[in-house]
Amino acid sequence: MDPGAAPGADPPGTRRRPGLPAPVTALVGRRKESDGIAAALDASRLVTVMGPAGVGKTRLALAVAARVQPRFALWPDLAERRLRNALHSALRQLRRTLGDGGWIGFADGRYALDESRPLECDLHDFEQALATARAARSPAAALPQLRRAIAAYGGDFLAGGTAGDWAATRRAGLRRDYERALGGAGGLLAADGRLREAIEVYQRAIAHEPLDEAAHRALMECWAAVGQPGRALRHYEELRELLHAEVGGAPAAQTAALYARLRDAAR
Repeated sequence: MDPGAAPGADPPGTRRRPGLPAPVTALVGRRKESDGIAAALDASRLVTVMGPAGVGKTRLALAVAARVQPRFALWPDLAERRLRNALHSALRQLRRTLGDGGWIGFADGRYALDESRPLECDLHDFEQALATARAARSPAAALPQLRRAIAAYGGDFLAGGTAGDWAATRRAGLRRDYERALGGAGGLLAADGRLREAIEVYQRAIAHEPLDEAAHRALMECWAAVGQPGRALRHYEELRELLHAEVGGAPAAQTAALYARLRDAAR
């Protein structure tokens, strides 16, 4: 089962560069072309790779994109020839900050933290718990991991920082993962009859994303299920006012239908 996972998600433990498909083969014998394209990107942000069909244009372009991605993400105004110095300077500073150069290693063409060492990192714990939940074979096994992920999420990634577009993309992806974890945990709790706990989770989901109508509907159903239909109906009115104020719209037809059903049942 895959509670909270998006369709087509990577298997647990898969590491990818955000926005780039994972290569399935190594790029061999194209160093000259790769260097030429990377150099051309010094002069222009848009470079077109042309050639006959089947010569590997896409594979070459992806390899260059992976090569220059850190440059455009972290140092967008820096030319290729100065990128290595900037990267090594940043690595030296990071190693000094950590107090032990052994924390940062290089393998398989990438620098990374040595995760074999004792490490406390909310992002690592969050993603590890989600991966374990996705691999779980039963709701009973998945729920504790989803709750662990929820507890580990300490807020938006690099909120208020100026790290650049790469951080904004990463932040948005983590927010979606958190929303799915909350929705998955709430659904499993409600299905298990643990409605009060589900209510707390859905309230947290709404606090995180106030315009998430799915969470609002689930919360309304939980209030009705615990014998508080009036609270469910009031929540709909609060949602209607919120949507009108924030986006100038009204609740979705599915939400309105749920309200009508709960209203009729309460009469």
